[in-house]
Amino acid sequence: MCVYQASSLRSAGTIVDVPTMDQLAKDTAMAFLHQFALLHSARLNTLLRTAVLTPNWLEAFGEPVPGPSRTNSTSGVRDLRRSKQPRTMGSGKQATNSGHMYMDVARLFAKKVHVYHGPDLAISVDSVLSCVFKIACKAYGEYARMATFGRFGVQQMQVDTEWLKVTAATYLTADSSVNEVESLLCDVVTNSMERAVEYTLLEESVLVAIVSTKKGTLKI
Repeated sequence: MCVYQASSLRSAGTIVDVPTMDQLAKDTAMAFLHQFALLHSARLNTLLRTAVLTPNWLEAFGEPVPGPSRTNSTSGVRDLRRSKQPRTMGSGKQATNSGHMYMDVARLFAKKVHVYHGPDLAISVDSVLSCVFKIACKAYGEYARMATFGRFGVQQMQVDTEWLKVTAATYLTADSSVNEVESLLCDVVTNSMERAVEYTLLEESVLVAIVSTKKGTLKI
């Protein structure tokens, strides 16, 4: 009886096309990962679209704070921001040389980011997360092109994108993926500046202080 079963298994093994089954398994896994990446990118895109297109950025005012909850920042950050008040750039159409310099530098270091990996998507967590982040950040920049910003609106976009950089760096392990996400988020700020009636950029030290304070409250 045992001899017969072993013989049957060996006969079945000669019939199974192992290479074909292996390729089928890989293709199925890749198709699943593509759908997974697109699904979660679409969910993030919906949140970002609502976050950008719902507020009236022309009437936005107050202290910009990171995160979708828009919770109040601490008084220490407010005092720091007041003590290092950034220079006003004026209207978007008549920006000063400093404002033009920011956008020129951003364009200079902008990268041609391959947003959707397609067949190059690797079967790894970092590859899928990188794809999700990049699709969402690219959409974020396009939504910024559809809005009109005031001075505080641009500041809020600065803080939000800086917070997203921190979030992306928490989940992504490859430096190349982090750099690509940061490049796309810099485009978001540049796009909001171009769509601003007037803007006042936060200084880097103030921006870092606001985000660091938020990180401390969340114990990240």
